[in-house]
Amino acid sequence: MYDVAVIGGGPGGCRAAGLAARRGLKTVLFEWEELGGVCLNYGCIPIKLLLHAARMYEALQFEAPQFGIDAEGFRWDFETLWKRKERTVARLRAALRQRLQAAGVELVNAEAAVESKLPGGFCIEAGGCRYEASSLSE
Repeated sequence: MYDVAVIGGGPGGCRAAGLAARRGLKTVLFEWEELGGVCLNYGCIPIKLLLHAARMYEALQFEAPQFGIDAEGFRWDFETLWKRKERTVARLRAALRQRLQAAGVELVNAEAAVESKLPGGFCIEAGGCRYEASSLSE
């Protein structure tokens, strides 16, 4: 029996699970995809990295000549840029996983659903297993 079960490993879910575990509560976090949610994996972080590259390209293309820099022949290498984005996201995701595990959060990589309400808690089904918790955060 867990004290706290969190369904969803996005920014809010990871924060809630980490805080609960650091306060001594036995905590389980369910995430069916990758930790970090849309922000880390598809949105904020990857987009900011790609925008930074675009701004660098723009500066070389339009501003460099004003400073006597010849940027002729400058080209995009999308494969390298994409690999950097993937490495950055993977590194941040691994750091998030490490922080949660260090706090004592049990991570379950499966889609989870509340199966039933129990006296004093909930039953959650995930990956063919059942988990019981006295408190739930979705």
